[in-house]
Amino acid sequence: MKNFTLTLLFGISAVFLLPAQSNLFEGGLFLGGSTIGGDLVRSDFGSVNQISLAYGLMLRYYVDPNVAIRLNALQTKLRSQSQQFDNFGSYTLRSETPVTEITIDGEYDFLGHRRNWLTKTGGISGYVFLGIGIALTDPMLFYNYESEKLAADENADVSDTRVVMPFGGGMRWSFSDRGSLVLELSIRPAFSDYLDGISIAGNPGRNDWYGFGGFQFWYKLVD
Repeated sequence: MKNFTLTLLFGISAVFLLPAQSNLFEGGLFLGGSTIGGDLVRSDFGSVNQISLAYGLMLRYYVDPNVAIRLNALQTKLRSQSQQFDNFGSYTLRSETPVTEITIDGEYDFLGHRRNWLTKTGGISGYVFLGIGIALTDPMLFYNYESEKLAADENADVSDTRVVMPFGGGMRWSFSDRGSLVLELSIRPAFSDYLDGISIAGNPGRNDWYGFGGFQFWYKLVD
């Protein structure tokens, strides 16, 4: 993990050491939601009933008009819950996982040259991206019944720092020569079954994942 963190910091530093030129840097704000695919979620695509607020800051550097490097710092709290009933009452198990994520992405904008070379506005362009980073997590479990498996999960010796590989895409609308609005969806595998703090008491043969969706506002920082 130490070597990975140093490599990530080196990559981020390289972005800032690149020579600043006109229209290469953009700053962004993200506001949206997050969902988790874990041991308490039956659907493969998360649960719309457990969408949590997500927000963050971003910085983009254009390597060329269509290709960019993007630095992201996002925060959310992933939530999931399971409830069962029998003749003796209800059994509730709830998970909350605060997440602070720092990633660096490679992004390809299919029509980026229209905005960056021809300075055309008003158009809509699609893009895709793939990245790598770390997620700092702190899963917490809440339940109203006794379970040896849940006790084993809570006492499991696992790291709360996850390597993540976000990937996804979005649509970007340039409303001026400096500003744009974006709708983006993304997912990332967590490479662990303990993102929600549950493994032995759930489905230990299947790793967790989480995703973000929402709107972004971007503004060119260099004129």
